[in-house]
Amino acid sequence: MQYDAIIFDLDGTLWDASQASANGWNKALQTLGLGVEINAADIRSIAGLPLEDCVRTLVPQLKASKFDKLLPVLNLEEEKALRQTGGELYPQVEKYLRSMAQQTSLMIVSNCQQWYLEYFLELMGLQQHFKDTDCYGNTGTPKSETLKGIVARNGLENPIYIGDTAWDFSAAKKAKMPFIHAAYGFGEIEDAPSSVASFSELESLLLVNGLKKP
Repeated sequence: MQYDAIIFDLDGTLWDASQASANGWNKALQTLGLGVEINAADIRSIAGLPLEDCVRTLVPQLKASKFDKLLPVLNLEEEKALRQTGGELYPQVEKYLRSMAQQTSLMIVSNCQQWYLEYFLELMGLQQHFKDTDCYGNTGTPKSETLKGIVARNGLENPIYIGDTAWDFSAAKKAKMPFIHAAYGFGEIEDAPSSVASFSELESLLLVNGLKKP
């Protein structure tokens, strides 16, 4: 059966903005005097989690009284850092997105914030390639539910999800959706049903099954 949509994760699948995010996190943590320093590897280790879970993982000692204070500062400083430094698309992403968009519908579902998703599309000039996008910052629901929502909204019958972490794989399974592991990204998945080592390899693999034009 042909895929009638390719749904992508964002961080670790389409681009890497972990250094810029780390810079923003550190500025926010310094602003609140928390005495914690984050690096790009830390950001990559929690990519794919909702923001609140990212904070709980990287700053486990944070008191409840400061948790709600940190979130808005963190959003503000990360956005500033991203606008200063940006992120980097994985090799040939733009080329193959352009090609795949001519063959089927492309979408994004991420656990990022709404502003982050919008900034990615704006900065990279990729808006025209994606029929629909959604994220945790908009829905406030687990990724599996966000996936189900975008499927229902677009009347999809056989979409596939592309992601780089075990969290992505788990979300796809809960949404009863086939999955391809972007092994070039941040995470390792031992039992992924299929994986690719580059974005160019992804298009070749998808064409084996066929893509259905919207």
